[in-house]
Amino acid sequence: VYWYIDVPDSAGFVAYANNVFREVLDVPALGEIPEYQGATFSTNDIAGQQAVAIRTARLLSVLIYSFAAFLTLIGLTNIISTVSANTRLRAREFAMLQSVGMTRGGLSRMLNLECLLLGAKSLALGVPLGLMASLMIHAALVQTALTEFFFPWASIAECAVGVFAITLITMRVAARRVRGGSIIEVIRSSNGV
Repeated sequence: VYWYIDVPDSAGFVAYANNVFREVLDVPALGEIPEYQGATFSTNDIAGQQAVAIRTARLLSVLIYSFAAFLTLIGLTNIISTVSANTRLRAREFAMLQSVGMTRGGLSRMLNLECLLLGAKSLALGVPLGLMASLMIHAALVQTALTEFFFPWASIAECAVGVFAITLITMRVAARRVRGGSIIEVIRSSNGV
Protein backbone atom coordinates (compact mmCIF):
# COMPACT_ATOMS: atom_id res chain seq x y z
CA VAL A 1 0.00 0.00 0.00
CA TYR A 2 1.35 3.40 -0.98
CA TRP A 3 0.34 6.65 0.67
CA TYR A 4 1.09 9.93 -1.02
CA ILE A 5 1.07 13.08 1.04
CA ASP A 6 1.55 16.57 -0.37
CA VAL A 7 3.18 18.78 2.24
CA PRO A 8 4.89 22.18 1.97
CA ASP A 9 8.18 20.93 3.48
CA SER A 10 8.68 17.46 2.05
CA ALA A 11 12.24 16.98 3.35
CA GLY A 12 11.16 17.91 6.89
CA PHE A 13 8.16 15.58 6.70
CA VAL A 14 10.35 12.67 5.56
CA ALA A 15 12.66 13.20 8.55
CA TYR A 16 9.65 13.40 10.89
CA ALA A 17 8.07 10.24 9.41
CA ASN A 18 11.33 8.31 9.72
CA ASN A 19 11.60 9.30 13.39
CA VAL A 20 8.00 8.17 13.99
CA PHE A 21 8.70 4.81 12.32
CA ARG A 22 11.81 4.32 14.45
CA GLU A 23 10.02 5.16 17.69
CA VAL A 24 6.78 3.27 17.05
CA LEU A 25 8.35 0.20 15.45
CA ASP A 26 11.34 0.24 17.81
CA VAL A 27 14.13 0.24 15.21
CA PRO A 28 17.42 0.93 17.00
CA ALA A 29 19.79 1.57 14.05
CA LEU A 30 19.35 4.32 11.50
CA GLY A 31 20.23 2.10 8.52
CA GLU A 32 17.68 -0.63 9.22
CA ILE A 33 14.36 -0.73 7.38
CA PRO A 34 11.42 -0.58 9.80
CA GLU A 35 9.30 -3.74 9.69
CA TYR A 36 6.06 -4.57 11.46
CA GLN A 37 4.14 -7.84 11.03
CA GLY A 38 5.85 -8.63 7.72
CA ALA A 39 5.35 -5.16 6.25
CA THR A 40 8.20 -2.75 5.60
CA PHE A 41 7.87 0.99 5.98
CA SER A 42 9.83 3.59 4.09
CA THR A 43 9.46 7.22 3.14
CA ASN A 44 10.56 8.88 -0.09
CA ASP A 45 10.74 12.54 -0.95
CA ILE A 46 9.29 12.41 -4.48
CA ALA A 47 9.34 16.20 -4.86
CA GLY A 48 13.02 16.26 -3.95
CA GLN A 49 13.80 13.41 -6.35
CA GLN A 50 11.89 15.21 -9.10
CA ALA A 51 13.80 18.44 -8.45
CA VAL A 52 17.12 16.57 -8.65
CA ALA A 53 16.04 14.90 -11.91
CA ILE A 54 15.04 18.27 -13.42
CA ARG A 55 18.35 19.88 -12.42
CA THR A 56 20.28 16.93 -13.85
CA ALA A 57 18.32 17.09 -17.12
CA ARG A 58 18.98 20.83 -17.42
CA LEU A 59 22.69 20.35 -16.79
CA LEU A 60 22.89 17.56 -19.38
CA SER A 61 20.97 19.70 -21.89
CA VAL A 62 23.39 22.58 -21.42
CA LEU A 63 26.38 20.28 -21.83
CA ILE A 64 25.00 18.51 -24.91
CA TYR A 65 23.94 21.74 -26.65
CA SER A 66 27.28 23.37 -25.84
CA PHE A 67 29.13 20.39 -27.27
CA ALA A 68 26.95 20.43 -30.40
CA ALA A 69 27.52 24.18 -30.86
CA PHE A 70 31.26 23.71 -30.44
CA LEU A 71 31.34 20.93 -33.04
CA THR A 72 29.25 23.05 -35.40
CA LEU A 73 31.70 25.94 -35.10
CA ILE A 74 34.64 23.63 -35.78
CA GLY A 75 32.91 22.22 -38.85
CA LEU A 76 31.95 25.68 -40.08
CA THR A 77 35.52 26.90 -39.71
CA ASN A 78 36.79 23.85 -41.60
CA ILE A 79 34.37 24.41 -44.48
CA ILE A 80 35.18 28.10 -44.78
CA SER A 81 38.92 27.49 -44.62
CA THR A 82 38.91 24.64 -47.14
CA VAL A 83 36.67 26.31 -49.71
CA SER A 84 38.40 29.70 -49.56
CA ALA A 85 41.89 28.17 -49.74
CA ASN A 86 40.83 25.96 -52.66
CA THR A 87 39.41 28.96 -54.52
CA ARG A 88 42.54 31.07 -53.94
CA LEU A 89 44.78 28.26 -55.12
CA ARG A 90 42.74 27.96 -58.32
CA ALA A 91 43.08 31.66 -59.23
CA ARG A 92 45.48 30.78 -62.02
CA GLU A 93 43.03 28.25 -63.45
CA PHE A 94 40.21 30.82 -63.36
CA ALA A 95 42.43 33.39 -65.12
CA MET A 96 43.28 30.88 -67.86
CA LEU A 97 39.61 30.06 -68.37
CA GLN A 98 38.82 33.76 -68.68
CA SER A 99 41.71 34.27 -71.12
CA VAL A 100 40.27 31.66 -73.50
CA GLY A 101 36.82 33.26 -73.48
CA MET A 102 34.91 32.25 -70.34
CA THR A 103 32.83 35.16 -69.11
CA ARG A 104 32.36 36.13 -65.48
CA GLY A 105 28.84 34.74 -65.69
CA GLY A 106 30.17 31.40 -66.96
CA LEU A 107 32.75 31.33 -64.18
CA SER A 108 30.04 32.12 -61.66
CA ARG A 109 27.83 29.30 -62.99
CA MET A 110 30.79 26.90 -62.81
CA LEU A 111 31.46 27.86 -59.17
CA ASN A 112 27.75 27.50 -58.33
CA LEU A 113 27.74 23.99 -59.79
CA GLU A 114 30.87 23.13 -57.81
CA CYS A 115 29.15 24.38 -54.63
CA LEU A 116 26.11 22.24 -55.43
CA LEU A 117 28.24 19.13 -56.01
CA LEU A 118 30.36 19.77 -52.91
CA GLY A 119 27.27 20.21 -50.73
CA ALA A 120 25.58 17.14 -52.22
CA LYS A 121 28.67 15.01 -51.60
CA SER A 122 28.96 16.14 -47.99
CA LEU A 123 25.24 15.52 -47.38
CA ALA A 124 25.44 12.10 -49.06
CA LEU A 125 28.05 11.11 -46.48
CA GLY A 126 26.84 13.06 -43.46
CA VAL A 127 23.10 12.33 -43.46
CA PRO A 128 23.39 8.50 -43.43
CA LEU A 129 26.12 8.62 -40.79
CA GLY A 130 24.03 10.97 -38.65
CA LEU A 131 20.94 8.79 -38.99
CA MET A 132 22.93 5.69 -38.04
CA ALA A 133 24.27 7.47 -34.96
CA SER A 134 20.71 8.55 -34.04
CA LEU A 135 19.45 4.99 -34.44
CA MET A 136 22.26 3.66 -32.23
CA ILE A 137 21.48 6.24 -29.53
CA HIS A 138 17.78 5.37 -29.77
CA ALA A 139 18.56 1.65 -29.49
CA ALA A 140 20.52 2.34 -26.31
CA LEU A 141 17.77 4.52 -24.82
CA VAL A 142 14.85 2.26 -25.73
CA GLN A 143 16.13 -0.30 -23.23
CA THR A 144 15.54 2.11 -20.34
CA ALA A 145 12.55 4.11 -21.59
CA LEU A 146 10.03 3.27 -24.27
CA THR A 147 10.46 5.93 -26.92
CA GLU A 148 9.52 6.01 -30.56
CA PHE A 149 12.11 6.88 -33.19
CA PHE A 150 11.22 9.44 -35.82
CA PHE A 151 13.30 10.78 -38.67
CA PRO A 152 14.19 14.44 -38.12
CA TRP A 153 13.28 15.58 -41.65
CA ALA A 154 13.02 19.26 -40.68
CA SER A 155 16.49 19.25 -39.08
CA ILE A 156 17.96 17.45 -42.08
CA ALA A 157 16.42 20.04 -44.43
CA GLU A 158 17.74 22.91 -42.28
CA CYS A 159 21.22 21.42 -42.31
CA ALA A 160 21.10 20.88 -46.08
CA VAL A 161 20.13 24.51 -46.66
CA GLY A 162 22.87 25.60 -44.26
CA VAL A 163 25.53 23.51 -46.00
CA PHE A 164 24.62 24.88 -49.44
CA ALA A 165 24.42 28.46 -48.15
CA ILE A 166 27.78 28.28 -46.36
CA THR A 167 29.61 26.78 -49.34
CA LEU A 168 28.01 29.22 -51.78
CA ILE A 169 28.75 32.31 -49.67
CA THR A 170 32.31 31.19 -48.96
CA MET A 171 32.96 30.44 -52.63
CA ARG A 172 31.55 33.80 -53.72
CA VAL A 173 33.65 35.75 -51.21
CA ALA A 174 36.81 33.88 -52.18
CA ALA A 175 36.07 34.29 -55.91
CA ARG A 176 35.64 38.07 -55.47
CA ARG A 177 39.09 38.28 -53.91
CA VAL A 178 40.58 36.35 -56.84
CA ARG A 179 38.91 38.48 -59.56
CA GLY A 180 40.70 41.62 -58.45
CA GLY A 181 43.84 41.44 -60.60
CA SER A 182 44.86 41.44 -64.21
CA ILE A 183 44.43 38.10 -66.00
CA ILE A 184 47.96 38.22 -67.37
CA GLU A 185 49.50 38.97 -63.98
CA VAL A 186 47.58 36.14 -62.33
CA ILE A 187 48.68 33.66 -65.02
CA ARG A 188 52.33 34.76 -64.72
CA SER A 189 52.41 34.45 -60.96
CA SER A 190 53.87 31.18 -59.72
CA ASN A 191 51.36 30.47 -56.95
CA GLY A 192 48.27 32.14 -58.46
CA VAL A 193 47.65 34.57 -55.59
